[in-house]
Amino acid sequence: MAVVRSIETNWGEIASFPPSERPEVEYEISWELWWPNATEAEWRSDDTTMTALFTELGRDGWKLVTSNVLDSTIAPTGYGWPEAGIPVRERWIFLREVPS
Repeated sequence: MAVVRSIETNWGEIASFPPSERPEVEYEISWELWWPNATEAEWRSDDTTMTALFTELGRDGWKLVTSNVLDSTIAPTGYGWPEAGIPVRERWIFLREVPS
């Protein structure tokens, strides 16, 4: 099974505002769960935490085997950090033993 986390922000809409008039940056996280043989993803909202989701999968016997970054972006220096790439879409692959 695969889990994909996507992060969206309103930064593109507000980046051109003067800093003193700029609204707060808003982030929305969504989770796609792709179960074996599924033709559509199960969606979880942004109130789902990675820790809670991965714990739930672990309790059900799923083991994390790999992860990768699908998309990234450059974080602007306006956050007070040097420019750096940050992942905006990541995927984790889990396996579970099936009795034969």
